[in-house]
Amino acid sequence: MARMYPQQLPDFVESSAERLLYKQFEMQLSDSFIVMHSVKWIMRDRRHHDHDGEIDFLLVHRELGLLVLEVKGGRIRVEGATGRWYTKNRLDQETQLKTNPFDQAEKNLYNLKEKLAEAPKTRPFFYRLQRGVALPDVNIGPTDIGLYGDRELIIDSTDLSRLEAAVRRIMGTPEKKDALSDYAIKALVDTLCPSLEISRIALGVQILNAEERIATLTENQFAILDSLQLRPQAAICGCAGSGKTMLAMEKARRLANEGFQVLFTCFNKNLAQWVREQFTHDPYTVNERIFVAHYHGLVSELCSKAGINLPQMHTDEASARFFNDILPQKLHDAVARVAVRFDAIIADEGQDFAEMWWITLLDLLKDRSLGVFYIFYDNNQRIYQRELALPFDDLPYLLNLNCRNTDRIHECVLRFYQGNPRPTSRGPAGIEPEIVLVGHLPSRVGM
Repeated sequence: MARMYPQQLPDFVESSAERLLYKQFEMQLSDSFIVMHSVKWIMRDRRHHDHDGEIDFLLVHRELGLLVLEVKGGRIRVEGATGRWYTKNRLDQETQLKTNPFDQAEKNLYNLKEKLAEAPKTRPFFYRLQRGVALPDVNIGPTDIGLYGDRELIIDSTDLSRLEAAVRRIMGTPEKKDALSDYAIKALVDTLCPSLEISRIALGVQILNAEERIATLTENQFAILDSLQLRPQAAICGCAGSGKTMLAMEKARRLANEGFQVLFTCFNKNLAQWVREQFTHDPYTVNERIFVAHYHGLVSELCSKAGINLPQMHTDEASARFFNDILPQKLHDAVARVAVRFDAIIADEGQDFAEMWWITLLDLLKDRSLGVFYIFYDNNQRIYQRELALPFDDLPYLLNLNCRNTDRIHECVLRFYQGNPRPTSRGPAGIEPEIVLVGHLPSRVGM
């Protein structure tokens, strides 16, 4: 069986043609194949954002190389006079395609080639690329389809019973020197389909099963990043326990591995230190492309580079003005003097950022209008009663599933939650939590 990425298709994949091919690839292709579904990327140079892309299927084989496969389901109709392509679904509803699938496959091939040459891990290797089109709902027959594409590049319904032979036909016969090494394949998978490792710390025998369940739910949350892959800017609003920091770190890691210079920032100094340590010890991360600093540490670092002295905060009464006005202004002055810029910024704990902080962070992007900027926040965890003022107007993406706690802990803290919609939990039941009051002995919740 082929090695599949992801291991199973998410529920939001609506294309029946892609679902059919996914299942057949998994069943029919030998274990010498790797199959990646819905491979997405964003180009580092946002002036070339039209090169951002998504491949329906990318097939990888050590000897044969890479196959970029564009999939179109339904019945196909082509207007010879205009060159327009149409598909009809089972309800006989017809939809015009933006471009014909052969041109789309060719465009994706060249853009992927450029992306692989840009990403740090894949840059050292040569990848042989081929392109093809899958029309699994129709019978093309033995003849060509005009100038659109060679019949040899097409998988149709007649090929579904002998799918590996059809794939090998499209991929052709390479030269021995083009064979991929283990390192080249690992670099490709790490770049296009990154994996997540979660360190599990056992807290006691009675909660081991709960930990396993929580870790699995956290990994499942990473499908959210896949669905947002082609969005350069996004605000992700999540409840406590929804895995926001893990998702923020994973987004930074993926971008760094694709060649982006990334700033990971947050509000809390201790959180920044912890994130920095996680990246440092992560063998799957291109660490030299990620700079981690909490916002005030970022101000201090760049002001030091720019030769700007920071004033001292003398009284508690002056703290609000110091943090909300003075520090952002100093960072603004420093940015004008230094050449430090980033392709992407990932901000965690965004609920505690002042409006001026966002303005100064935008100044650190190489491309202010097109740069990658992800903000993770939770209004229910605000330390300071600041009005949330995000730097872009798009509606936030909601993370409403608490996947880091047991159901009983979730029910205990839900009484303090404000806002709608209310978060839900699919964690294990867990043991009854205890509330420890200062100066009192532990007591069971509800006693």
